[in-house]
Amino acid sequence: MKRLLPLLLCLLSFAGIAAQPPKRVIVLETIDKEGTISYAYKLMLHSNLATALTKTGKAEGYDRADIAQIVGDQNFTRTGFLTEAQIKHIGEETGTRYLLLAEAVKVDENQMFVTAKMLSVETARIYRNADELMELNAQAIQQGCANLACKLFDLDCAATPAAT
Repeated sequence: MKRLLPLLLCLLSFAGIAAQPPKRVIVLETIDKEGTISYAYKLMLHSNLATALTKTGKAEGYDRADIAQIVGDQNFTRTGFLTEAQIKHIGEETGTRYLLLAEAVKVDENQMFVTAKMLSVETARIYRNADELMELNAQAIQQGCANLACKLFDLDCAATPAAT
């Protein structure tokens, strides 16, 4: 019986860790400071990132459209800069703990580089970040976003299928 107790405690502890609810993450509009990425590609990035985050099971991805009505600020991501107060306000109003801010830059006619940062709404600091070089086509963007989601949560990207 004495030997079973430590094993039982270990199993219960592991079950508690495994049963943690997914993190609520708001995926903000993709930033393109140089203005070289088409709206269609930015929309694909945004949509696929939210889906890929949710498919990891580690997060629930929410869309900017979901929060625009709550926050009431239609222009808060247009410049690519968020103040600490804005980040905290979004978290308070939506009940989320993280914002995902993705920035894309065109490398050449066929590729873009995407960096994704998860910001804590409590501290406005970077919680996690990852980057990915992607071809400029729908399938590569979908796979690239799945890879980013895996990297953000330290998952084995090879074992996780692309978001569909």
